[in-house]
Amino acid sequence: IDASAQQSQPTGEDTVLSVKREIVINASALEVRVALLEDNSLSEFYLEREQHRSLVGNIYKGKVTRVLPGMQAAFVDIGLEKAGFLHVSDFLGGVDALGSTAEAIGEDIETEPVPSSDGGGPAPEPDILLAEEEAPPEQPQGRGRRRRGRAPLPRRLKLPIEQQLKRGQEIIVQIAKEAMGTKGARLTSSISLPGRFLVYMPTSSHLGVSRRVGSAEERARLRGIVNETRPPQGGFIIRTACEGVSRREIQRDVAFLTKTWQSILKQNEKTAPASILYSDLDVALRTVRDLFS
Repeated sequence: IDASAQQSQPTGEDTVLSVKREIVINASALEVRVALLEDNSLSEFYLEREQHRSLVGNIYKGKVTRVLPGMQAAFVDIGLEKAGFLHVSDFLGGVDALGSTAEAIGEDIETEPVPSSDGGGPAPEPDILLAEEEAPPEQPQGRGRRRRGRAPLPRRLKLPIEQQLKRGQEIIVQIAKEAMGTKGARLTSSISLPGRFLVYMPTSSHLGVSRRVGSAEERARLRGIVNETRPPQGGFIIRTACEGVSRREIQRDVAFLTKTWQSILKQNEKTAPASILYSDLDVALRTVRDLFS
């Protein structure tokens, strides 16, 4: 399958260059290989074998088997051969959930807090501080550019993991990194659900917009639409593919993602621990969803 597209991307001087992007997918009974070419140079490469499908992005109902105060981590049984590893920084948004999600989908984002549903300012923040709320001072980002985003909020108490988790506790987690060697999968409780135009983060309260969206006016338009249509809980990343998209299409993506999350919660209520609640698409379909323009 060979698909081509032209995409404008900002450079360090905020000029616009035309980059030819090609997606090449080679699929067989045993494996699928995906290459992203930019101006005929290999930019990204993905390989997935049928017997070793990626588990990253899958969501599970886990059960805490051990809490290790010395490591500030816990082991969680999710039904795989090895228990998953959950560090305190990955529990309930302790890590920069917005930034790590954006990195995983290949987006460079600018962020702002999502306004509360009553229009009275930012949504209430959780007692445990999210890492994006305690970002370090702005640093230059190449060629004199400065990273845009909101100013850091005051630091709050971060509870140690032994005060947040206990053995036998059931929690919803998502695989952030595959198991490797003798180590189990790296887990996070900062759930993210990618759609075509948006990524929904039900445990966050922030809104991120891809910097590849060309103009400040368009970013403001997209923020306004998402803020008007978003559910009372949860944050979003507005993807590059959302540029120029109609309000109706954005509303459909919001509805689809929030409905998916509600289905996961319902499944969680009737499912035994150490069971899968949601499985991400295979690599070919993920590529079409995430990269196709």
